[in-house]
Amino acid sequence: MPLRSLLRAAFAGACLSLYSTFALAALTVVDIDGIAANGHEGVYDDVLDITWLRDANIAASNQFGLSSGISLGGPSIGSMNWHTAGTFVDAMNALNGGAGYLGVNSWRVPTATPVNGTNFVYGNYATYDGSTDRSYNLTAPPGVYNPTPGTNSLGFIGSELAYHYYNNFQAIPECSGTGTTCVKYNTNIYGLQRAPDPNGYLAFFDNIQTNLVSNAYWTDIAADATDGVAFRTYWGSQTLRQKNYFHHVWVVASGNVAASTVPVPGTVWLFGSALAGLLGYRRSRA
Repeated sequence: MPLRSLLRAAFAGACLSLYSTFALAALTVVDIDGIAANGHEGVYDDVLDITWLRDANIAASNQFGLSSGISLGGPSIGSMNWHTAGTFVDAMNALNGGAGYLGVNSWRVPTATPVNGTNFVYGNYATYDGSTDRSYNLTAPPGVYNPTPGTNSLGFIGSELAYHYYNNFQAIPECSGTGTTCVKYNTNIYGLQRAPDPNGYLAFFDNIQTNLVSNAYWTDIAADATDGVAFRTYWGSQTLRQKNYFHHVWVVASGNVAASTVPVPGTVWLFGSALAGLLGYRRSRA
């Protein structure tokens, strides 16, 4: 193959590798309380610059003194309404005289910002291309099962839960990112419980709620007086849910709140390796 063609093909392959892993985080297991013997309590995301609590459903085991507003029975164990979600993290931060849970008093509910950078657009129905704030494929990179993903929001990191779903776990949505109707994928491939998870990040967490009933996590965003914004991990959609509905809270803190860290290798070497290979080939042909 002529050198020019080889260079073009290799460069295209390298770009595709970068595009398909666009802005992927290197998740880092972090020991928040500084006691190595009890394992890690959090996972730091270097793209979102937040620390995810290891226990994705901590309300099922610790209510931090709250006596109401949290469901502790049935398939919704550990779920709560939108208003209680804010009260719940406040209780976490007030623990131990204000020192906070695990010595951190900046816990919060995951947030979201407008995908257009200005104002939230929800519409009457969900979109499928990541172009609104009520959408499937929000932040989704392209992949085998999603050749035309949320290109309107590619590289967008404003929705922490959507980014977590589509980029950290590389989970597949229920609906393709094309068209104005839901072009459904087979039920055996979509949802967080079936995420390809090429880096094994799901194993960093405990109690991720993935089943059909308990599948949604609250954000701290109120769409209006009635609805809050939530992300549904069974379908891969950011959506509106009535504030009195019971969903889960995957607690986070801004920044890296770890006492110590154990880095996880990233994938950014792909492009460097491809470029080094090209340079080596060119030298060998000179």
